[in-house]
Amino acid sequence: MRINRTERLLLLCTAACLLFCFGCFFGTNQITRGVRVDSASSVPVADEAASAPSNEHLMIVQEEKDGLIDINRADREALISLPGIGEVLAGRILDYRAEHGDFHSVQELTKVEGIGEKTLAKLLDYITVEGT
Repeated sequence: MRINRTERLLLLCTAACLLFCFGCFFGTNQITRGVRVDSASSVPVADEAASAPSNEHLMIVQEEKDGLIDINRADREALISLPGIGEVLAGRILDYRAEHGDFHSVQELTKVEGIGEKTLAKLLDYITVEGT
């Protein structure tokens, strides 16, 4: 059995497409795959300000400590992860915190526009107020 020129070209194109798809799938999958990086390991740093833990690191430590998110330290992503809080409400919480300072209690969240008693009730099992 002999393969003609058209069949050979189709086989070559099919092989090229398969290689391309294989490369795209495995090439980008290595980058986007969830990898946990332990940021608690210490790296010597000459500058004292640079060696201070970031707010993000403190947030992670707080979450691991008691499973609750400290609304006084939470960043936008942590706030969005809460039930009933989207990008808009997370922004309003951050704006309120910037304008008025730390929350003194979780009930103070109802002073943020768009957060009422029902939303607060959904959040109570997930949030705390520390560091006031």
